[in-house]
Amino acid sequence: MAAAGADRSLWDHRNIVACVVNHFDAKARSPEETAQMFNRLGITKLSYNWREVDVPNFDTEIDAMQKHGVQIVAWILYGSENAHTQLILDTFKRHHIHPQLWIEESGQKRTPEEVHPSPEQQRQKVTDEAAKVAVVARLAAPYGVKVVLYNHNGWLGMEENQLEVIARLEELGVKDVGMVYNFTHARDALHDDSKVFATLWPKMQRYVVEVNVTGAWQWANLDPNASAHVTGNFDLQTALTHEFGHFLGLAHTCFSPYDEPPRPLDDQGQPAPDCPDGSSEQTAAVMWYQVDPGRTDKRVLTADDARGVCSIYPPNVEAATCAADQPDDGCGCRTGGHGAGATAAGLALAALATTRRRRR
Repeated sequence: MAAAGADRSLWDHRNIVACVVNHFDAKARSPEETAQMFNRLGITKLSYNWREVDVPNFDTEIDAMQKHGVQIVAWILYGSENAHTQLILDTFKRHHIHPQLWIEESGQKRTPEEVHPSPEQQRQKVTDEAAKVAVVARLAAPYGVKVVLYNHNGWLGMEENQLEVIARLEELGVKDVGMVYNFTHARDALHDDSKVFATLWPKMQRYVVEVNVTGAWQWANLDPNASAHVTGNFDLQTALTHEFGHFLGLAHTCFSPYDEPPRPLDDQGQPAPDCPDGSSEQTAAVMWYQVDPGRTDKRVLTADDARGVCSIYPPNVEAATCAADQPDDGCGCRTGGHGAGATAAGLALAALATTRRRRR
């Protein structure tokens, strides 16, 4: 997703960039059919992903997008030493377009040595990668093309390493290399950038040209006997239970820099702690701000969750009808005249039956 203009929402269709479409299209649409689909969906921007078989069709792809008013804003470049770099740049010039070149390490899964290199290995890797990216950046500059690092697998797919490479590039006089942050590829079995996203973002924000939110998490029914059970996925029931808590009016049990102010208060009137700080009771709650893959224990409400719900819907207040178009009318929604224990149990059953707990 590209940066929004001051006069429109970040989620405006004009800011949405379709990514990696052609090789994940179940209908295997032609470039013309794909461009027509974008028109129907109101999508006006494309990040073009290609394979070796697509090289002869580059002109056809660009012609179709230009015909239907779809701007190719980015073009994937598989590795900084790609044999087709010059051909791609010449194709851009022929069509008078200036997409960004997103450099990614395709198909190279991270190794333990890449995740935990020695200091000397790290210094050498930064030097080598910066030198290779500098060649591409200098080659692309006369074409009006910006080079961007895409966190897709391998050593260069780790944001901390990208930041070191960019710092080295700036020392070499290459000062306009950007970053794309993809939540899907930020994690694997050996490394997970997303767990330190709150500290990474301030460091990389000024370089980021797009955030890719597609496929950020994989969901599944994690019941032990479920046929679709896949190790490493997030539990769908857990996620839905958490989101149902938000539907009922509950905030997270901690306050994230990405939450909208004001800082929420708990049922005792105390401000929520900063994430990821919190008491053991707060971190155990369904409404904690995140959950790890594979966990199913947060399908069930804790005492903290139940108290929060009962604070919003006091059992001793008569039920009222709320105006759907007046969210701040002050009436809220109330449970009927039951005891507190019965109310908490009833809400727990409703949440679990409707779906269940969440992650984030």
